[in-house]
Amino acid sequence: MDKKILNELKQARISAGISARKLARDSGLSVTSICNIENGDTPSMKSLAKIITALSLHINTKLFLEALKAKRESLDVSLEKMAQIAGISHTILYKTIQGTMPSTKTCCIIAKKLDINLEFLH
Repeated sequence: MDKKILNELKQARISAGISARKLARDSGLSVTSICNIENGDTPSMKSLAKIITALSLHINTKLFLEALKAKRESLDVSLEKMAQIAGISHTILYKTIQGTMPSTKTCCIIAKKLDINLEFLH
């Protein structure tokens, strides 16, 4: 996972005046997990989604969709093949490309599997 994203999450927490303990409580993760993630350990997509939600961050839809379309072009694959690579259904990927954003967790999974960086709106 891109260390930039982990640093951005930590900065969002600090900027919001939220302690690691409060973020742990709000996200349902342990304080140790939060500290480890902020220090560079790669979180599971489920944990990442919990942190994003607890910090009230939103994935920048426009940038995510642009990155998704650019990835499809660079891979030069069908929508079905791209969905297979991402480990999601063709229908979810099709709807996403059409502008219907899936859950935060699904966005995290897509980003990880397709090596797309997430950008957040604060």
